[in-house]
Amino acid sequence: MTTVNLKKRSPCSGYTLVEVLAAFTLFTVAIGPALWIVTNATNTTVLIQNNLIAANLAQEGLEVIHAMRDTAWLEGQTLQDYRLCGPVNCPVGQDYAVRVEYDSDESLPLNGNPPLKLDKTTGVYSYETGDETIFKRQITINKVSDNETKVISRVDWNERGSDKNITLESHLFNWNQ
Repeated sequence: MTTVNLKKRSPCSGYTLVEVLAAFTLFTVAIGPALWIVTNATNTTVLIQNNLIAANLAQEGLEVIHAMRDTAWLEGQTLQDYRLCGPVNCPVGQDYAVRVEYDSDESLPLNGNPPLKLDKTTGVYSYETGDETIFKRQITINKVSDNETKVISRVDWNERGSDKNITLESHLFNWNQ
């Protein structure tokens, strides 16, 4: 007859080092990729959010210039008269860089192109009130001829040490003649 000597495990005995390492490895292999996916998804969300904000700010820049042109037309001014280049008349064939705000009726000088500010209570971007953002908008106006003006709205920002920009272009014509 054979006797088997089975050791009873005492209730105070712990796990061996090998068991702990095996459990840690399984945990890392199972949870590591999930954490990586969550981190990348969060980072991608921020990138997409900033691209969307920049695209909307660039579009707003074009729309403000269009509104200035339309207002000038309603006031009986010609393409040459309206205040796209601020107090000066836009010279033909030259780029003229300006800033605009959502409620501008006249363009502002670039003045170093300060970052836009976000008023978190209203959600409005401007140069006056709110917290400074990473976005800078520049409107470039080029009077191609007496009947055509090219408008370029460019939004620049820096994200994780990389310079980004979105550029939109529109052409205004003297449709009043």
